[in-house]
Amino acid sequence: MYIRFIKYRSMKNLFFILIFAVVSFPQVIGESTYRAPQPLKVDICDLYGTVYIEEVRAFADYKVYVQDIESFAKMVVYKESTEAFADRPGHWFFTETKGFEDFSIYIEEVEAFADFTIAYTDFQTTAGCQ
Repeated sequence: MYIRFIKYRSMKNLFFILIFAVVSFPQVIGESTYRAPQPLKVDICDLYGTVYIEEVRAFADYKVYVQDIESFAKMVVYKESTEAFADRPGHWFFTETKGFEDFSIYIEEVEAFADFTIAYTDFQTTAGCQ
């Protein structure tokens, strides 16, 4: 009688160990059912409108590095004086009000940390993607 109880108890433990192993197998090998949200793939050539410059990197939609030379930048930006004229790619109107922007940027000091590079121009016709 005592031998049957030992066999039954060991079979019961073995059953629970097998169930636990099957349920937790994806976590053991590094696969998980949770998928982190992926960043949106936005073409930088479509960026225009009202821009707010963030002081905190984490709050910005894009991190940009300002180049001195236009030919090295991925986008040439013309600073518009009125929000209504910022209707083409590369034409940005900078606002001081956080709630009224189309997108926000953070000016990076290191080019490697930036999403893309920009250069400012004084001519409307040269604004846009390179």
